[in-house]
Amino acid sequence: MKQTLQANPLSHPSLNLGSERIVKEKERQFITSISRSQAFQLERHGRFPQRIQLSGGSIGWKLSELLNWVAALPYVDLSDSQASEEI
Repeated sequence: MKQTLQANPLSHPSLNLGSERIVKEKERQFITSISRSQAFQLERHGRFPQRIQLSGGSIGWKLSELLNWVAALPYVDLSDSQASEEI
């Protein structure tokens, strides 16, 4: 049975580590929009939140750290009227 991601990542079931919500790979990919290999590469260079070893071969990430990482990404404001005039 194929599992689908829900539109709202905050409503997706996940594990809890104390009061911190832990998300698994599929949800991490949905939240960050980057591939597994890209996330691991950025993590090795200290530019992505660290994985948490759960049980066995299972890993997860702290939801708060992922959301902070996404919020800190640079963005381009395409609504800037000056930029529109230069095009």
